[in-house]
Order: sequence, then C-alpha cells, then structure tokens
Amino acid sequence: MIGPDKKIFEVQIRTHTMHHHAELGVAAHWRYKENGSQHDHGFEHKIASLRQLLQWKDEDGEPGDFIDRFKAEIFENSEISENREISENRVYVLSPKGDVIDLQQGATPLDLAYCIHTQLGHCCRGAKINHRIVPLTYTLKSGELVEILTAKEEKPSRDWLIPQAGYLKSSKARSTVKQWFKKQDIQQKISDGRKLLERSLRRLNIKNYRLAQLAQVLRFKSEDELLASVGCGDTTISQIANIFKEQVLPKKKKVLPIISNNPQDSIDIKGVDGLLIQRAHCCQPVPYDPIVGYISKGRGVMVHRRDCPNALHWQEEGNQRLIEVEWKSANAKQAFVYPVEILISAFDRTGLLCDISSIVANEKINILDSNTSTNRNDNSVDMSFTLEVSNLEQLNSVLGKIDDLPNVMRVWRKS
Repeated sequence: MIGPDKKIFEVQIRTHTMHHHAELGVAAHWRYKENGSQHDHGFEHKIASLRQLLQWKDEDGEPGDFIDRFKAEIFENSEISENREISENRVYVLSPKGDVIDLQQGATPLDLAYCIHTQLGHCCRGAKINHRIVPLTYTLKSGELVEILTAKEEKPSRDWLIPQAGYLKSSKARSTVKQWFKKQDIQQKISDGRKLLERSLRRLNIKNYRLAQLAQVLRFKSEDELLASVGCGDTTISQIANIFKEQVLPKKKKVLPIISNNPQDSIDIKGVDGLLIQRAHCCQPVPYDPIVGYISKGRGVMVHRRDCPNALHWQEEGNQRLIEVEWKSANAKQAFVYPVEILISAFDRTGLLCDISSIVANEKINILDSNTSTNRNDNSVDMSFTLEVSNLEQLNSVLGKIDDLPNVMRVWRKS
C-alpha cells in the first residue's frame, strides 16, 4: 500500500489456506522444523514472489511504477492467479492513492464513487481508467487504476436509476441516489408551497399570520409539512384562507331574488316541480313580499301575498289547497354573498378591462361598482372593483385569474 509521504507499507491478508500454512509453520518455520521433509514448491514460489515485490520498494522508482508492478505480479501471474482465493463475484480496483477497493462483479466507476463516499458519488461527472477517460457505464475490471472526476455541485442524474442504462450495479448506491431525489423533491414542494401560500395570502391581504400556528390549526406536525402539502396540492389555499374568513369577508347580505315577468322563473314551490305558476291579480305580489300558493282548478298554483284578504280567509278556514312557495335566489348555492373590494395595478392596454370583466363574468360574480384611473405619463392604470362573492374559494380563484392576465402587475383585496 502507498501511505503518507508516498511511503509503501506492507499489509498481510490471509485466506483459509494461507492461515493453514501460517499456523502449521509452512510460511515461517516449515523449512526449519521439518528438517528436509517434502517441500511445498507452489507455496514457496508465492512467498518468493511477494518478497521480491516488497523488496522492490528499496530500488529506484516512483509509486505509479509500483502500482503497475503490483498489478502485473498479482493479477497477471498465472500460477498465483490459479491458486488465489478471490471470489469470482468480486472486482478489485486501485485508487490513485494505491488503495485496493473491493466491488461486486459488473460495478461501474459510479459504483466506486458511491462506495468511497456518498458526496463523491453525488458530485461524480466522469472517470478515468488507467489515465484514460471512460463513460460512467464502463464495467470495471480487477487491477485497473480508477480516478473519479467530480464537479463542485451535487447533482445526480435520474438516468442513473434506470437499470437498463447501466450506470449503477449496486443496490445500495441506487438507494442513495433515490434518497437524494426524494429529499430534493420534498424541498422543491416546500419551496413551491411557500411561494403559493405567500402569494395567495398577499392577494387576500392577510397579514401578520404565523405559519407555525397555521400548521397547528390544520394538524400538521411542522411548518415544512404544511408547505409541502400546499406545494403538491393536497392542501388548498382556500382551506387555509377559511381560517381568516371573518377577517377577509365582510358581513354577508342576501342575494336579490330574480325579478321576472314569468313567475316560473322567479318562484319555487317547496317539494314540487313542474306545476304551472301564476301571480294572483287580486294582490299582485312582488319580490320580497311574503307569499303563499293556492292550488286552483285548471290554472295551476296561484301566488298570493300572505296578507291578501283571500289568502287570509283560506288560512283561517285551514284550506288544504294552500301550499308553501318562495322567491328564487339568483343561485340556490349562493343565497348569500359578500361585497368585497379588490384593487388592480397594471400597465394599460387595449382590452384589459374587457378581459377582467370576462373573468368576473365567467366566475358568475356580480360587479357592484368599478373605477379606473390611468396615468398617461407611465401608461399605468389603477382599478378598483366591488364584487359580490359567495365564499373565499371564489374570491381566491378570481384574484388568481386576474393576476395571470398580461400587463397585470398586482391584484389584491382592499383592507
């Protein structure tokens, strides 16, 4: 072996046969204790070859020459090769420092890099075999001198995990690469989740929130677990924003009922569909009036005001033809809405207002008020809209879509 200051030192390695020779004195005492008995000429040749190799260190020469001599003596000597007890499933290669490294058959330079150190494997970009550059898929052979070429940045390739590509033979090395990517994927999800959360809460104008408290309320073990969940889409911004519902959405108000000349479009009969509906001429009920229905003969359901004399008379008699009816809302799922003012900062362009209006209309949101102010000096425009939204999810959705429009720099809820 080549030690510090390029000094060579001896390492004795025993196989079972060598141990047998040593214990019985064949290597050290056989010739002296047996007094001329039959010699083991094969073993005597082994000892002579090793002694000759070790004595060479006193001669002139460089450590690199010694490595070549080592390979020639150990791996090219046919008689020693026939008798050595090296498993056919192992490969022994040399590092530039002279270390002998044991690898499984079929190993590649990349396997060697991960065998030496995990970071060396992550930074590996190439390899030299006997001072010649080879691909990372090269199959190592016993006795070869291997040098790993690295970069400063740890950046394994996903191709290394493809068995057919032939980059890695060792299952341990593949597992190490998988763990690296798993960690990187989690970090990427955390980063994406943080950006998405901060951007959405900034749009909703939610300030002074504590991420640790959010994680606790949503029953996550840590902040990173919450952010990773947001990053991969398992937790939506609406779920998080609902914690701040009272802070974001003002007092709700009832949706105006549909005013239509056709009672079929504006009045619901509780528990019954498909009946003809007409407004009674005697009291002419209008939206917001308390109403009641009366099943007539041949004219369907006649809708009266509850204070209509006819309706009061039927109620006193307990007439069974009376039926419960109600005014329809604009949307049954949006019986209540919240007026929210949003602000938009953008660079003016043709069609910008039209694009914003289209998004709001597609989200089925009513615009109560709008105002636009354009600065001709820098072509910037400030807009404000008062929207009627039914929940935070709808508000967050429309803010996100407006934010994605060309020329829009920022959109947010006004405090």
